[in-house]
Amino acid sequence: MLVRNEGSGILNWCLAGLDQLLHDLNDQADGDIALTEAQKKIVDSLLAESDSLRFFLEQNVELVSTADLTVNEIIEAYATFCPEMGWRAMPITDVQDSLEGLMVELFRVVKAHSIKRDGKAQRGFNGVALKECASTHPN
Repeated sequence: MLVRNEGSGILNWCLAGLDQLLHDLNDQADGDIALTEAQKKIVDSLLAESDSLRFFLEQNVELVSTADLTVNEIIEAYATFCPEMGWRAMPITDVQDSLEGLMVELFRVVKAHSIKRDGKAQRGFNGVALKECASTHPN
């Protein structure tokens, strides 16, 4: 019924869309579809969310020779960061599995089992801090 009654309008609408697509492809230097700034932000956010732990570490952790972070401190900061970005955090087991490799890759630090918190040794990383509180932790 739609094709019979509205077929020419549907076809014209499709052809107009094809014309816009071809125009975008010709006008864009990279031969891609033109996106608005809002669309670009959505795409960038989705891509960052797909690798959210890496993005979090790159944006929020820095090398500070006198500092250290426990695994739990990093996970807690990551768990706070994701909702602020409107993202769903990775499951904690996935974070724990990926964290050590990313810390070596991004900061050249390996996991230690001697980070002191409340007089107890914990797993973590020497020589790094969260950017907003880049100071040493009391032992």
